[in-house]
Amino acid sequence: MRRTIGTIGLLLGVAVLSGCFNQVVPPDGTLVAPSPPELLSVVFAQVDWYEADGTAVQANSLYGLMSWTYDPDLTTTFYLNVKAALTLEDEGSWVIRNLPLFAVDNNDMSARREATYFNLSELGLIFDSALDLVFGIDVIQLYVLVVVGSEILADFPGSAADLVEVETVEHWATGSPDESPEPGPFLDPGEPEGVKLDGAPEKANLARDVRSVQEARAACTAGSFARSLDWLNRK
Repeated sequence: MRRTIGTIGLLLGVAVLSGCFNQVVPPDGTLVAPSPPELLSVVFAQVDWYEADGTAVQANSLYGLMSWTYDPDLTTTFYLNVKAALTLEDEGSWVIRNLPLFAVDNNDMSARREATYFNLSELGLIFDSALDLVFGIDVIQLYVLVVVGSEILADFPGSAADLVEVETVEHWATGSPDESPEPGPFLDPGEPEGVKLDGAPEKANLARDVRSVQEARAACTAGSFARSLDWLNRK
């Protein structure tokens, strides 16, 4: 039986993490390149979509989900690249391209738990909403190639050869008017675009002078608006 995990927070799990990586300066003064951070608690999953009353909108959708935990490097931003395939014979599709694992920001050296969607249709799966299908293809395993490095990749050689189990994650509508439709309306989730970057991104709001506000469940849109107004009022 596949393990079902109700929220991304639970999906990410808890890991015992080591300290941050940084450049090492030996006695001769030669700089040694920092080592890529190790990804811990890595999970691959497929998303099921449900209405607030429990009605299945799309089970076994085209939304793949990868989550992981890592310690950010003190100075260097690294990049995550992932190939995935349904069979060992396939070379694999480049489903996550140059996703940044940012260096320590604002002296926050705590471990980070992150997740991103990827598009299972790139592996050959289909989900034709015109046929009024509720259940797609249940993906129980994938072959993957996961690489973390300090350079932006223009090509990604190698085949997806590491077999991983694919979990199930359930996304439930809350029925709240404040509920965001992203990453897709619950009536038709469709498929995600996935992270496909060809250059190094720039981080916005480097000062991060944003104050927290108290927000209710499923009220992230209102909370984001309130934080933005507070920030503008202080500028």
